[in-house]
Amino acid sequence: MIATADPIARALDGMNAEGWDKFSAPLIRQSFQTQLERQRDEVMKSANLVAQTFATEAGRQVLDMLVRQVLLANQIRLPDERATLEEQALYAARREGQNSVIAMLLNAEAMARGAPPTIKEGT
Repeated sequence: MIATADPIARALDGMNAEGWDKFSAPLIRQSFQTQLERQRDEVMKSANLVAQTFATEAGRQVLDMLVRQVLLANQIRLPDERATLEEQALYAARREGQNSVIAMLLNAEAMARGAPPTIKEGT
């Protein structure tokens, strides 16, 4: 079994190692491999689209603006000392959602260039 960073390929490798032959392995394996290829194609298509969008000067400026205004914005903001824990949690969740969109764009652009992810999940 070859070690791979691709979680779908890892799952297939694990299934193949555990003896899929008793479950009509050729048909199941072919189905999973076809699905895996389609998913990889779709991910790369999306990554290339993002990279093309931000390859222009205007696109680069928009991406830089988003990074400055979202990722580099104050990470913890207490509306005021009267904010409840629920309000603070909602604010943190909203910020995480904003950050994840920018992270997705940066990571897609990196993927299109064949580079590792720019931002890791959950940061």
